[in-house]
Amino acid sequence: MPYLLFILLLLGACSSPEEVGEMLEQEESTLPTTVFGYRGGWGSENYIRYHDGNLYRNAYAGLRTNEPDNRLNRDDLATDENNWNVVGPAPQDVIEAVRALPMGGLVEIEKTEDCPALAADGGCPYVGVVRGGEGGGYLDWYGDFPDRPAVAQYMQRVSDLVEKYGQ
Repeated sequence: MPYLLFILLLLGACSSPEEVGEMLEQEESTLPTTVFGYRGGWGSENYIRYHDGNLYRNAYAGLRTNEPDNRLNRDDLATDENNWNVVGPAPQDVIEAVRALPMGGLVEIEKTEDCPALAADGGCPYVGVVRGGEGGGYLDWYGDFPDRPAVAQYMQRVSDLVEKYGQ
């Protein structure tokens, strides 16, 4: 019995929230509004959003958002309905990505933008989440975060989802 306790304590000490990821155990309809995206140089951006069980595509998908007629409302990216067009019920892989948000690892990151590729007009994945329901705060992260393996892996997942559903 003491050995079992020791092993459990050892496993708990070796597993950070970033390594394990924090699964959101909420019902589908109560998952947080979440934006997945890919931001790059020269106004090349693409976003999808999970909100109330539905998948949305940004209103300017495929257009350069640095042009005046194609501007997203950055002050309220997640909840300004003018930014979004409904696609339909959210596919299971999008729901699973919202549930798998590694919030523990993400909130530990002090520099929330880490995209060296942007200097050469490249791009990086983006994730944002509304915390605390409607009217709650919005937290977002943009980059590859290679020094955080679990976050980097999640950001690759985000990039794959945006490529799959963002066009």
